[in-house]
Amino acid sequence: MAESFAPDTLPVAKSARYEALAEEIGAVLEGEPNLIARMATVAAMLAALEGSGKSLVVTSGLALLAPGQTATELNDAARQGRGETEGMVRDAASRGLKTAVIRLPPITHQDGDGGFLGPLVQIAKDKGTAAYVGDGANRWAAA
Repeated sequence: MAESFAPDTLPVAKSARYEALAEEIGAVLEGEPNLIARMATVAAMLAALEGSGKSLVVTSGLALLAPGQTATELNDAARQGRGETEGMVRDAASRGLKTAVIRLPPITHQDGDGGFLGPLVQIAKDKGTAAYVGDGANRWAAA
């Protein structure tokens, strides 16, 4: 059975350190509450896993990588938004923690018409044609 994680189970020193980090990040990134929460959560999980031998797997996005060119796993995400938390996890890996980042495409197929793809499909149905940019040779990752 997997262990559950709760911030109040962190050793007091680590908990206080990451609460202070979250406050500092909040002062810099005022108006970005989701980013602040994401960064504080990732920092707390990394701290809790330090020295445990356990792994942390997080998701990020392909849209953060190499605009205008083909991206590979060697490309780092820009250190902004979700890319900042990806960077935190990659930095932890360089310090010896077992981590992985799974980069998801901007379009993920699903049932129904939710997400980003559904409205594009509906526009094509309404217009009777689908549009493309330039000569149509662009690449857009999808799953």
